[in-house]
Amino acid sequence: MFKSKLFPEDFFNICIKRKVEIKKLDKLPKLDNNYLLFIAKYQEVEIIPDISLFNYEEALNENRYLECNYPEISRCFWSIGQAGQGDGWFLNKIDNTIFHYNHDAGEYTRSGFTNLGIDFSQFIQLALLYRDLEHLLDEGETLTDNIKTEFIYSVHSISNNLFDVYPFKYF
Repeated sequence: MFKSKLFPEDFFNICIKRKVEIKKLDKLPKLDNNYLLFIAKYQEVEIIPDISLFNYEEALNENRYLECNYPEISRCFWSIGQAGQGDGWFLNKIDNTIFHYNHDAGEYTRSGFTNLGIDFSQFIQLALLYRDLEHLLDEGETLTDNIKTEFIYSVHSISNNLFDVYPFKYF
């Protein structure tokens, strides 16, 4: 029922190509190659309401804002997207791991960031699994204990403890 999707094929199939591909990414720091591939070729995308990725222009604007207003945070993190309730998704500029920022923490501080311990490709795999779960819920499917266990196992197959670290709880 819940199978890890292939990255990048399954992901790029749900994305809409940009009219004009970004050829020069010199305005961006050295980041995860798969993220750079996405941002250069595709428009913004909402995978699920909790995981929306910025397009190139939005990412530049968000990160300029960070740089001007939160330079210490900007040195460590690159904003890649948002969650529907105002939270943010970030790439760590040093090791390219994904972080979540909970807006309930208020102004950007290091303590408000949670490390998911996964890279961009794994983040997309996670998002696609949650997308499958949301499709089940949209169809009115009852989440039996077996379905829940299978889902948790699928998430943990991406990275140990990932289900527990993911900030949004469906069950």
